[in-house]
Amino acid sequence: MLAQRRDLAQQINRKKNQLRALLRAYSPAFTQAFPGDKFHHPAVYALYEQYLFPDEIVVAGSEVIAAVLTSHCHTAFDATVAQQLVELCRTVLLCPITRSVIRQRALNLADDITTARSRQRYFIRLGYDLIKQTAGAGLSNTLALVREVGDVQRFPDGEHLASFLGLTTSKHISGTTVYKAKHITKQGAPNARYAAVNLADHLRHKVPNYNTMYQRITSRKPPHKGHFVALLAIACHFTTNVLYDMWRHQRPFFLETEDYRQYLIEHPHTNH
Repeated sequence: MLAQRRDLAQQINRKKNQLRALLRAYSPAFTQAFPGDKFHHPAVYALYEQYLFPDEIVVAGSEVIAAVLTSHCHTAFDATVAQQLVELCRTVLLCPITRSVIRQRALNLADDITTARSRQRYFIRLGYDLIKQTAGAGLSNTLALVREVGDVQRFPDGEHLASFLGLTTSKHISGTTVYKAKHITKQGAPNARYAAVNLADHLRHKVPNYNTMYQRITSRKPPHKGHFVALLAIACHFTTNVLYDMWRHQRPFFLETEDYRQYLIEHPHTNH
């Protein structure tokens, strides 16, 4: 459960930085020959397993290096990249004493990154399959939510999820009194928050309870302001009470509250 609660995005970035720093110290040609995302390409990870240090790459030669890269990906790499890597390695022929330890560390980091990416893709697919069934969720809104949230199990409840999206108001305590701000915190990922508000705009047309909530709030406020206040209220309520439960416990979406209550009676312990 502890592993499931980790923020996979932060974990992946941390491992990537560690791997880049390790190779920058012991095989700097990799960071120059494979800039940006190419540095973490599976074909480059495969190259680490056989040829990691500059002297190994020079001895292997550009043809062998190109064969390793293209055997894992025909479109991302070619002989020119391999030749560049070999030439860069010729300028810095490092021969670290503890190369077996360094190689194993690099392979372990690459494996950790690959595993974390797989888990991240799993959670994205899991969330996408659930949210897309929500009335009017839309592809862009769904992807924005699942990519930013990742593993919803890391949140203990729906309020924490809504807080992560910046849909809740801030609070402070003075003595025995709790004061709530009038505006949402807007902390967290803005794309996911924007997607949640867009989703609320669809929900107010499809879900009777949210239509009632929308009408009640807009009737008390100026038209323009009331519209956005109502959408934020719907987004917060949906995220806290519906989306979190759907996502964490793998439950379907219901337009009617009674249908959802009946489902809970029939499936009281549904949790995959």
